[in-house]
Amino acid sequence: MFWNEVQFPAEHAPPELTNAFLPVPCLMALRSHLSSSTNLKAQKGDTVSVHYLGKYVGGQVFDTSIESEAKKSGLYSPARDYKPLQVKLGAGQVIPGFEEAILGMAMNEEKEVTIPPEKAYGKKGNHPMSGKTLVFKLRVTNIKR
Repeated sequence: MFWNEVQFPAEHAPPELTNAFLPVPCLMALRSHLSSSTNLKAQKGDTVSVHYLGKYVGGQVFDTSIESEAKKSGLYSPARDYKPLQVKLGAGQVIPGFEEAILGMAMNEEKEVTIPPEKAYGKKGNHPMSGKTLVFKLRVTNIKR
């Protein structure tokens, strides 16, 4: 994991999570939920919650949904609500490369993807990120079918 937002004691944690503290009944419900949902893969039409860290190829962070990463990179804004981004797959709500990266991901799956300009904001244009290759670290936190 590259984020530790919730901490489970290792002796009670499901394999997908570690270092968090929850009462045992909550943990048992969470374990049951995770075991039944871990095979679920994001597909077109699903609403997927995803934490992300967006960087340029050189490593400079330009956006993130994670408060600790925003603070570390100097992008923190107290007015922003740091939480996973909700994306309805197939609705064109995000750049094509971001959506393609989420498709097929499972709950709690993490990946890093490099998105070329053609799948981001285009090779040329008026957008400040036109012509840029973007790198995203992604972690799916929920899939709603």
